[in-house]
Amino acid sequence: MLTSHRSEGGHRHYDPEAPATVARIRTLLAAGLPTKVIRELMPCFAGDGTELQACVLDHLRTQYAELDARIADLTQARTALGDILEVSTRALTRV
Repeated sequence: MLTSHRSEGGHRHYDPEAPATVARIRTLLAAGLPTKVIRELMPCFAGDGTELQACVLDHLRTQYAELDARIADLTQARTALGDILEVSTRALTRV
């Protein structure tokens, strides 16, 4: 996702837009997107910020829905675990 060029001494040199590219990648990682998806989205940025072209919004909406589903699953698992802890704690205090 981030390209560099090697000097004769083997040092990496990055293009001037590298800091903006890194910022975009970090923003998308913070949003929970996997690197495979980020790689697909990188050519779709509009302007200098994190705004993406309209053609990828459905893809982002799908990722958003998948995140909501994972949150719901985790919430359900947390509730179930809390119930087990509560029942087990009550049983121990009766002994």
